[in-house]
Amino acid sequence: DTRCIQKGGKCQENSIPCDNYQSGLCNGGRTRQCCISNQVADKRCMDKGGKCQQTSVSCSGAYRSGLCGGSASRKCCVPQSASSGKLCTDANFQTVGRVVFGEARGETARGQLAVAYSIVNRINHSGYPNTLNAVVNQKTAGGAYQYETLGVAAHTKAWNVTKKGNTQEYKNAIKASSDALCGRVSDPTTCATDYCAYDPCSATNSNKYWTATNKIPIGRHYFVCRVKASG
Repeated sequence: DTRCIQKGGKCQENSIPCDNYQSGLCNGGRTRQCCISNQVADKRCMDKGGKCQQTSVSCSGAYRSGLCGGSASRKCCVPQSASSGKLCTDANFQTVGRVVFGEARGETARGQLAVAYSIVNRINHSGYPNTLNAVVNQKTAGGAYQYETLGVAAHTKAWNVTKKGNTQEYKNAIKASSDALCGRVSDPTTCATDYCAYDPCSATNSNKYWTATNKIPIGRHYFVCRVKASG
């Protein structure tokens, strides 16, 4: 039962009322699950300066998935100042700008903004690392970058050339990055962490851990948000 206890929970039969049950954390049969109260589950949201509430309630910033206990409609409302303040730096503009350039070069401003926001949303999602550099540099089990174009030498070379020339493509990528990281423009996807150039694909499909929601096409990409799968 150690894994459950480490999460602040208590192992018990799932027939007993509980705010949130998580499976796979307790010894015993399938009906013995980890009970985690909303107060404990909501700590991840509070650590980011947010508040867990129903999405039907107005939020002064942005809703983030995977940070609150309870139903899928209960999400973390992170005020604009809390969600963007630490990310709004020139160094981060460059880091995210490189991703936007590689992944969404030639897309509309909205399409580039959506890619930039996927990084912000991952930072605020429990299924991903909680720092910008860790999110950007995260790799698959096979060793490839999750943002695939970071591993393509031709994209890196093109980025360096366009950056040196201060071209319009460079300016567009930096603007999309700064708009997302500083919260100047709202997220066109609301909460997307994943996207793909075609649908369906593994990035936009549900799996046993996460359910894909809010699928939306923007330009050549399909974007999805992710909430914890039930059970």
